Amino acid sequence: MTAAQSLPIETIDIATLRFGVLRLPIDQLLDFPAGIPGFPDQTRWALLPVRDGVAWLQAIDVPALAFLLVEPGLVVAGAWADEPDYWAIVTLGATPAEASANLLAPLRIDRRTGLGGQEIRTEAGYTTAHRFDLSAA
Repeated sequence: MTAAQSLPIETIDIATLRFGVLRLPIDQLLDFPAGIPGFPDQTRWALLPVRDGVAWLQAIDVPALAFLLVEPGLVVAGAWADEPDYWAIVTLGATPAEASANLLAPLRIDRRTGLGGQEIRTEAGYTTAHRFDLSAA
């Protein structure tokens, strides 16, 4: 079989509040078996990159549910540099300079397996509302 004759990629259309209808490859969807605290029934998600180190985590089954994520190293230099699967949920402030990130309970997303979940980290100095400038991230 040549490249031109390769099998079609199976896709899914996802309705979102922020981005309209998105067509994504099914193999890029993520499974959070335990959901996310506050949303235990939402187990199907898609990671939508914005730019290096910044992405949206969009619920597949709830168009209005999405979280802005940032890699922890953009909030605290070197944070979990040896563990690239971690993402912090961002809370927006009145300005980008007043954003905060949850470094105490980040999400771990293994893109190889498509599995994700929230973990509690115990490193000293991290909080659920670690201030940072999102425009500099």
